[in-house]
Amino acid sequence: MKKRLGLLLGLVLVAGLVGVAACPSVGLPVAKVDAIGGGNYIVWVQNTTTCDVTTIKVFLMVPTTTFQVLPFGPAATATGAGSVWTIQIAAPGLKPGGLMLLGLKGVSPVVPGTCEALVKYLFVSPPCLE
Repeated sequence: MKKRLGLLLGLVLVAGLVGVAACPSVGLPVAKVDAIGGGNYIVWVQNTTTCDVTTIKVFLMVPTTTFQVLPFGPAATATGAGSVWTIQIAAPGLKPGGLMLLGLKGVSPVVPGTCEALVKYLFVSPPCLE
């Protein structure tokens, strides 16, 4: 009984994260944005494709001085500057349904803690065609 309750609670949490994911309109969805203050944000991204994702191209609405990646799985690195970044995730990649946190520091100008204000696109490269 406890196992079923735990599973149900987990499914409700994941469904809640996916349910709010309407931004950006193209590419991987942002499940949640946490404004930390002073131009710092945590952006929750979910892999809604059917593929293991190893490369993500990130286009932000505003530039950031520091961009950090924390996948729930394999190690990842980010390269880029300003408002254009590339995330490389070690094999086997971010699994379908997997979550990844993006830490944005030094966003200037400071904007509201919403996906629409921070994220323009999150493209999987190469595209998932499965």
